[in-house]
Amino acid sequence: LKFHKHETGRRNFALIQWSRARMRLNEVLRRVKVSSTLADESLQQAEAWKVEAEDRKVKAEKP
Repeated sequence: LKFHKHETGRRNFALIQWSRARMRLNEVLRRVKVSSTLADESLQQAEAWKVEAEDRKVKAEKP
């Protein structure tokens, strides 16, 4: 496969652009993943606290 110098340059440019875009996308995805993991964790934490509070209330109400 023989490309003209110009062609090769254009192809390389496209490849570089693509890999940059992909890197940016991965970065964003990683951030989103992290924040959704954090959101999941805080939801679970909130659930745990709710259950704990309920437990305490029930125990307090029992004579």
